[in-house]
Amino acid sequence: MREFSGICRVAAAVFAVVATMPAQATSFVYVTNQDDNTVSVIDTATNSVVATVPVGLKPYSAVASKDNTKVYVANFNDNCVSVIDAYTNTVTATLANICTNPMYLALMPDGSQVWLTCFNGAQLKRIDVATDTVVATLSGHVRPSSLDFSPDGSQAYVALNNNASVRVINTATNATVRTMSTGSNTLNVVAAPDGQHVYSTALTDKRIWDSILQPLDYNWYQLTETPAHLVMSPDGNYLYTTTNTGNVRRIRAGQWTGIVAVDAGGGASGIDITGDGSRLYVTNYNDNTVGVIDTATFTRIATIPVGNHPTTYGRFVAKGPLPASTPPGPPTGVTAVAGISQVTVSFTSPADTGGGVILSYTAHCGTQSAV
Repeated sequence: MREFSGICRVAAAVFAVVATMPAQATSFVYVTNQDDNTVSVIDTATNSVVATVPVGLKPYSAVASKDNTKVYVANFNDNCVSVIDAYTNTVTATLANICTNPMYLALMPDGSQVWLTCFNGAQLKRIDVATDTVVATLSGHVRPSSLDFSPDGSQAYVALNNNASVRVINTATNATVRTMSTGSNTLNVVAAPDGQHVYSTALTDKRIWDSILQPLDYNWYQLTETPAHLVMSPDGNYLYTTTNTGNVRRIRAGQWTGIVAVDAGGGASGIDITGDGSRLYVTNYNDNTVGVIDTATFTRIATIPVGNHPTTYGRFVAKGPLPASTPPGPPTGVTAVAGISQVTVSFTSPADTGGGVILSYTAHCGTQSAV
């Protein structure tokens, strides 16, 4: 600790306490490690793990809030959802006993709610982001494995694993509008940005289904590998799928020609894309890594070690940086006692941290300061 000199040794009551806030980074990737019960937080600027967050048992899915300040994690084996503060990388809330085997999380386009599939509970849960509470339960949806939304948020598309179908739900009324037939063992569903196509993977058939909404029709496309999880480029031009061989396939949406593949790593499973569409992040279950693919060159440019058996479903790449944290509130109960060659300052830390982490305090006296 630095010492004050001269009059500041006795004028201990003349000071201010200043909080230092951490600098904000770029966007982050949240990888669920199923056999570690953790989430690895990856900084996309450096493609390195910057934090490991303990969560519930067998985390399957992660999604960030629209403002990127918190992350929801579905924990399959202990029937709960963990809420992570993205500034501190700590769990600040747990939605316990939410349903049987929570599996897949998806954020509504307006950011107001996160929807959750309950794989063995035949339910969907709607979670209010402002309060982190369940505001609605939709029953009668057997083995829902994933979901996505229309661009305007008016419809939800739910993949039903046992029923070889995708169910269309009106988000205003929670009513089922229609059920679209797909392939056997339907796993993943993604809605196109044009609002006209819904794509889904059929594991047993080794097909990707294209459900056309207006007029209602469908196509399916046969692959030689088993497709698993899907993501679309932000412009809707390309569809990317992980496969059982560890490859990621790139498909020109609507044309289905010139399909190319890149090796993402052993046991490629979950896949997501950055907000600008420049990079894919792929969780590799067998390798305990995340593969990073440059979409312009369609090559793997980085391999990131993470936890044990990463298999992250959904949109686990935050689509933008954390907003700057606001200044914290003032300390309270401040007292100062002068001593020989030193001043002892006591205070109670601010109740409001401004959304960040307070790293240090500095006491000032005139032009002198001490940390």
